[in-house]
Amino acid sequence: MSESHDKRELYSVDTYFAESWADFRTHVEDPAAAAELLATLVLKPDAFAGRAGRRCLEWLLARGYRAIAYRPFEFDRHTIRGLWQYQWNVASEDRKAIVDDLLTAGPSLFVLLWCDDARPASSALSRAKGPADPRRRTAGQLRHDVSAPNGLLNFVHTADEPADVIREIGVLFDHDERTRLYNAIESRPDVGDELLSAIEALDAQHGWIDLDVSRIARELDEALGGAGARQDPRAQRLTELIRSFDDPAEPETWRTICDLLGELPVKAIPRWDRLVLGTTFVVPDIPSRTPVIRGLSSGRAVRNTVHEAETLGKASADR
Repeated sequence: MSESHDKRELYSVDTYFAESWADFRTHVEDPAAAAELLATLVLKPDAFAGRAGRRCLEWLLARGYRAIAYRPFEFDRHTIRGLWQYQWNVASEDRKAIVDDLLTAGPSLFVLLWCDDARPASSALSRAKGPADPRRRTAGQLRHDVSAPNGLLNFVHTADEPADVIREIGVLFDHDERTRLYNAIESRPDVGDELLSAIEALDAQHGWIDLDVSRIARELDEALGGAGARQDPRAQRLTELIRSFDDPAEPETWRTICDLLGELPVKAIPRWDRLVLGTTFVVPDIPSRTPVIRGLSSGRAVRNTVHEAETLGKASADR
């Protein structure tokens, strides 16, 4: 279920995986085979603010992925830390604060996908969605094709591998909800039309937001001039920093921007504008650290086998 030895070891004693795997085995006739054909997509609040949900769905359908179940849900600090438990040891404190604010800015949407054309389907989708960093994306990748603004405002999250599909469902949903999701695997209904309606409803709930950092920089520049602060060296410094959004952020850039915004006579910045600025300028990771579990490698995905699935599931149950 995973090409990572470290992940297999850690998930064998992971409560989220163990509980979800137990439900999966109970409700799916051939769990190891089914896990290879499942993938997940989470449309985050920024996907609705940026009106990317419909485009994401169209991208998936064009590549053979079919939605068989979906659930609206809301992140909280516990599900955020549960989902990225083995990666957030590298996250800076600023990144944690901004991601908390971003993911709790409104509802998200979990989509359970089935694909007969790729095995493991989750690994194929994880690679095809493209990296978080826009500079490393290429045409044809999901995040590139829906114009996700930056490394943190990237619209979507996917499970890396079959083991992550099972574990992340365990993080996000309780036993009853997991049961309903797993029951959909046997019948595999096509819920694409219903999903599109759910996306449109969440679009309306969020409201459209212009996530263009250059627009925010321009408006802040105008606000500072209008407030009569143009000669204030702090305003000059803030303007200089805001205009540098195309350059790599220095370690203290985001904190300096926050401090200057608090000192200068400008009106409060709307939440989404602050999120765009924060995700643009924050230094996301602590350079000296490496994740407990690294992301999916660029090499071949190891096929899931019944033996591996049963071994991992048995280890979870026995410990």
